[in-house]
Amino acid sequence: MNTSRSHGLALVPQQFPKEGALGTFVDDPMLTAVIGTLDETRWRTILWTLALQNSFTEQQWGLKIPGFRFASIGFADPETEEDAFGIMAYTQAWSQKGERRSFDLGGASFPVIVRPSFEEFHGWPEVHPALGTAGCWARSRKTGFSNQVAVLTAKHVVGEIPPGTSVNTTHGVGKLLDLAPGSIDAALVVPPASVTPNLEGPLETLRYVAQWTDVQFTGMGSRKIIPTKVTEVWFRDINHPGVPARIFLAKGGSRGDSGALVVDKQGRGVAIYMGFEVNTATERAEGLCQHLDQAASLLECDLYH
Repeated sequence: MNTSRSHGLALVPQQFPKEGALGTFVDDPMLTAVIGTLDETRWRTILWTLALQNSFTEQQWGLKIPGFRFASIGFADPETEEDAFGIMAYTQAWSQKGERRSFDLGGASFPVIVRPSFEEFHGWPEVHPALGTAGCWARSRKTGFSNQVAVLTAKHVVGEIPPGTSVNTTHGVGKLLDLAPGSIDAALVVPPASVTPNLEGPLETLRYVAQWTDVQFTGMGSRKIIPTKVTEVWFRDINHPGVPARIFLAKGGSRGDSGALVVDKQGRGVAIYMGFEVNTATERAEGLCQHLDQAASLLECDLYH
């Protein structure tokens, strides 16, 4: 997505959504805690994101869209779709060509842009731990793991293998410590005995991420810093082990970048890079990520630089 062609945050309604539209989020202390850390525009954007997620899910809009897979809230591609803030409905790649519907909430109208698409993961053989990139250090809090230290990476580069299975890394053979549940794309890999963990300090993670946040990541495939922006998010069911929270980026990376840590300008953890979400209607690709805070919460681990 060419972000210079989008009006970005100016597309978000100028009024705030009604408190009742936020559902149970209104009682989340973690949501209240971010009020003082954001400017009004980004705070308003997060609240509209929560309101749209709740209403879209409660009205079971996914059942109205053939081949529906999942949805996200954010900015459409101004060059191939329209310059708008709304709901992106991702469908099976074989479904009909992308189309537009309308969704009304709180006196405002939002587009529902249907995107037939498929996922292209960016794992790559013989690179870093388990065919991808190590995002950061992690220490498991689970009973029986004895505060074991491991590296956090994307689950798809490891595969559905049992904990304790050997994992090839660029420094020798490690082992799988733990896998996140369901389709949560995260895993913990214990490094080879020759590698000494260097935990420089706790890594702060963001639960509520505003679209248009400037972020960056560095993967073993790209081997350079990739600056980009968050364009869409979905974190309504962040504590649900079967519902992945996703972060989308205007620009993605290369094969071998899977597992890379996506951070904001303050160095706070935002996501785990996964690969591309490829829109078959427009032939455009965007960066696809696993929400970092969800991964750490469900793996029950503390993260470190």
